[in-house]
Amino acid sequence: MKLKKFIYITVLISFSISEILLAYESMQWLRNFTIIYGTICILYISVIDFRRDAKKRYSGIYLTIELMAIVKALLGIVAGNKPGLILIDYCLLNMIPFTFHIHDIIDIEFENSLKMLAGFSFVCSLYSLFFFNYDISILIRRGYTWHESFYYAVSFWVMIPYALYKIVNNKVDIKLIILILLMVLVNLLFLKRMIFVDVLLLLIVGMIYGEANRKAIFVVIIAAFIIYMIIPWSQMETIGEAMIRRFMENDSSYVENDRAQEASWFLADAHVEDIIFGKSLGNQLFADRTNTSLHIGWINFINKGGILYFLFMFFIWIAALRKARYLKNYQMVYQWALLLIVVEGFRFFYSNMWSFTPEYLFFSYAIVIFLDSKKYAN
Repeated sequence: MKLKKFIYITVLISFSISEILLAYESMQWLRNFTIIYGTICILYISVIDFRRDAKKRYSGIYLTIELMAIVKALLGIVAGNKPGLILIDYCLLNMIPFTFHIHDIIDIEFENSLKMLAGFSFVCSLYSLFFFNYDISILIRRGYTWHESFYYAVSFWVMIPYALYKIVNNKVDIKLIILILLMVLVNLLFLKRMIFVDVLLLLIVGMIYGEANRKAIFVVIIAAFIIYMIIPWSQMETIGEAMIRRFMENDSSYVENDRAQEASWFLADAHVEDIIFGKSLGNQLFADRTNTSLHIGWINFINKGGILYFLFMFFIWIAALRKARYLKNYQMVYQWALLLIVVEGFRFFYSNMWSFTPEYLFFSYAIVIFLDSKKYAN
C-alpha cells in the first residue's frame, strides 16, 4: 500500500511538471526522465496487479486496454516513431487500467490531490502573469504561444475537476472564483478560446447542480472591477477585439489549424485499419506537421485506440448524461465523476486533454468510479 501511494504521488508530480519543462532546452533531460519514470510506474502497476484484479468487475475491459496499449506501442517502435512520443501515448492509453489498479489509493488521496494541484496551478498562473513582459502588439498576433510563459499556463485544466469537486460539495467559495478568474486572465495572454467555453460549461453545471453563493458572486464583481482599474481600457478593448476575431476566424493560418478541418483530413487520409484499430502510438499524423494527436477529442480516440475505444468512451458519456438526472442518489465522489465525464464529453468536441499532465489521470479515475456505480449508491 505504501509503495502504491508513493507511485501515485510521484507520478502525479512527474505529470504536473513535465509540460513546464518544455520551456527550457537545458531541462529536457528531466522531462525525459518524467516520461520514462511515468511509463515504468504504469507498466509496473499493470503487471503486479494483473492477477489480483483479474476477477473484479469490468476487469476484462481494463485488461483489453492494457494489452492494446502494449501492442500499439510495439507497432510504434516497429514503425520507427520517436520513443518519447510512444511512451507518452502508452501512458495515456493505459491510464484507465492504471487508475483501476490504484483507485483505492486515489480514493484516500483524492481531495488532497485536487487541492495540491489547484495550488500548483495558481502559483504557475501567477508566475506566467506577473514575471514576464507582454507587448500588446505581439499578444494580439498570438506571438506568445509556445513562449516560456505559455508553458506555465497549461495547468489551467485543473480548474474543471477542482470546480466540480467544489460544486458537488456545495463549497463554491472565494478561492475557487479567484482561481477561475486568474485562469481566464492568463489565457487571454495567449488568446485561448476554449477557456471561455470551459467557464460557460462550469456555470451551467453550477446553476443546475450547485447552490448559489452570494459571496462568490460578490467576489466576481470586485475582481472584475480591480481588473478594469489595473488594465488600461484601450488594451482591454484591443485584446477583446483580437479574441472575437479568434472565435470568428478559420485557423488555417496558425500552427494548430482549424479543428474540424484537421479531423476531416485525418478521416479522409486514414486507412480502414486505422479507423478500426487506430494508428501506432507516437505516429505523426500529417507529413507537414509534427502533432501526434487531434484537437477534437472524440476523433482523437479513434486515432489512438480505434473505433471500439471511441465507442467505449462515447457510450460512457451518454450513460453519464442519463445518470446525471439522478445525481443525488449517489455519494459525493460518484457525483463528481458523473459531472466530470459529462463536462469532458462536451469538451471533447473542441479539446482532447491528450497531453502528459494529470488531466487524463483524473478523467480515467472518473470512468473507473462510474463503472462501479453499485459501490457508490446511497
